[in-house]
Amino acid sequence: MKISVLIPVYNVKPYLDECIESVFANIRTDVEMILVDDGSADGSSELCDAWAAKDPRIRVHHQTNQGVSAARNKAMDLAQGDYLYFIDGDDRCLCPFFDEMGENDMLVAGFQQGRRKVVPRKKAEGTDNPALSFLKEDVRCCMGSFVFKTSLVRENDIRFDKKYTHGEDLEFMLKLFLVAKSVKIYFQPVLDYRVVPTSAMRKVTFKRFDIYFSRRDLIPYCAEKGNTAAADYLENYSCVEAIVVCARELSRSDVPARELKTFLSQHPDMGETLRKGAANTSLPSSLRSSAARLVRSPWLFKMHTKGQYMMYDLRAFLGRIKRRMT
Repeated sequence: MKISVLIPVYNVKPYLDECIESVFANIRTDVEMILVDDGSADGSSELCDAWAAKDPRIRVHHQTNQGVSAARNKAMDLAQGDYLYFIDGDDRCLCPFFDEMGENDMLVAGFQQGRRKVVPRKKAEGTDNPALSFLKEDVRCCMGSFVFKTSLVRENDIRFDKKYTHGEDLEFMLKLFLVAKSVKIYFQPVLDYRVVPTSAMRKVTFKRFDIYFSRRDLIPYCAEKGNTAAADYLENYSCVEAIVVCARELSRSDVPARELKTFLSQHPDMGETLRKGAANTSLPSSLRSSAARLVRSPWLFKMHTKGQYMMYDLRAFLGRIKRRMT
């Protein structure tokens, strides 16, 4: 069994050595590593070449900056292994979980972010619909905490969609879950997931709504693969949640409510999704009320969101004071 480790690299020089070393320390099988330098300008390009010069298992491809999806797609094109493993250049592999792969199409595991551990829930064990369990976050993983057969992407033409800057990873993973015949779950964190200053996760813009658009566009794909349960969940829960979560992040920032209102008016399908969510009694009451509030008045939604986060921050502050006094 040969594993191709695929690393998109963009301005991650302070972390890249540790990332590469952590992978080699935890893979005990035949391995190749492909570094796709996506137009780095911080010395990462030269560091990639230095690694390739001293380790024959490493190959480097340099390209002009095209985004992480294009870099990942290029890495898949270059891969020669039986299995693929993606890890970002600022993350760190924690343990040799690859040994658990067996003959399965996919192996999925958890991750840690700082002190927070995110692992699959025990009720996901033995699930007969791993795609639905993934959407419901019973199967909990991220890029860098799963391995999959190369044949899955090549036989099913699964690629990262370059038009999305957010949500492209969930789309890619869900498509793999939909076509995989056997998925093994490993109930431990295997990745140290770091959100660094250059991460897209830190940028709050209207492009965050790509999370909604990518989920909306997955609905017909799920139906085409015969997974109506996943399609229904996407339409009636995930899409509503995506709009509300993105709107909260924008409302918490300095984005004016009128700009949010304008954006929603330019995408009437989002308004219709919110209205259906507000009327869907099977949704959690907090999500229903948030959807209804956002439809009625983005300004009131923004004020309510800011109030909520002020309370969260106050509770966190009081909690820190209490811990110091005890």
